[in-house]
Amino acid sequence: MRQYAKSLRRASLMVGALVGVPLTAGAQYDLYAPTVLQLAPTPRAAVLGNTAAARDIEAIFGNPALVGVAGGTVAGFARYDAATLLTVASSTSLGPFSVGIGGQYLDGLTPNDRLPLWSYALLTGGHLPMSSASGAFALAMTYRGMRVGAAVKYVEQSQGSLQDATPAMDLGIAKDLSRLTAGLAVQNIGAGLDFPNTSAQLPLRVSAGVAGYGFTLGPLDLSGSAGASVLPNGDVLPAGGIEVGYVPMEGYNFMARVGLRRPELPAQQPFSFGATAALDRFSLEYAYEDWDGGSAHRLALRVR
Repeated sequence: MRQYAKSLRRASLMVGALVGVPLTAGAQYDLYAPTVLQLAPTPRAAVLGNTAAARDIEAIFGNPALVGVAGGTVAGFARYDAATLLTVASSTSLGPFSVGIGGQYLDGLTPNDRLPLWSYALLTGGHLPMSSASGAFALAMTYRGMRVGAAVKYVEQSQGSLQDATPAMDLGIAKDLSRLTAGLAVQNIGAGLDFPNTSAQLPLRVSAGVAGYGFTLGPLDLSGSAGASVLPNGDVLPAGGIEVGYVPMEGYNFMARVGLRRPELPAQQPFSFGATAALDRFSLEYAYEDWDGGSAHRLALRVR
């Protein structure tokens, strides 16, 4: 298994070189904070690119306009080599409105209290406690054939003796086009975090994406997504993934997915893959994310 992971890491390095992604960035620090806003919330989002057209429960972390398209609850767990990420999200419909609530919490250690975080600390750890958290509430509705939504959230970052929190907002619109959904979102609108002698800008992000679903190839169901995000410094981060499903009998569903992205954090690598096993309303999903010098293993339980 270790040799297999090394082979995957070599392959992602080659792909990253081809698309111009800077992958040997061990001395680079992150540009923005808090860190938790730059991590995909669930295994499925991590592989499919977490685009602005994600039609799932965790849309509250992507495009709030799509909150309520998939109702239910998802709880996720991610383990990096030296940090843990917890995620929970739930959404439902209330008359003409859709409501979503969600939270994420990242816990680990860091070798210093410099901000923004050195994302390699998720793999190497350190001697100072570090945490990053976000809580969000979203409201969406349909207006003249378009879905529109907004999310208000409270975000926090703590590293050693440094700690600050601030409110932020996400805005989004989306449109269904036959078996496609197109979306546009502006995430992390806010003033940023202030600390003694330093400050950190929120990862303000303008994202556009399209997701396709309902396609078939023999006994297989096909879906996928593609999109891109633009950061305040002008970086363009394309991402996408494909998903293949198989239903052997009623109530059972198995899916495999693979994704490629231009990473947002210096320690991330482009490649990820995952799978889901579903029985009626319950789904258990897994994803593997490649990181520079390590990896992340992610699990989530989804109840629809």
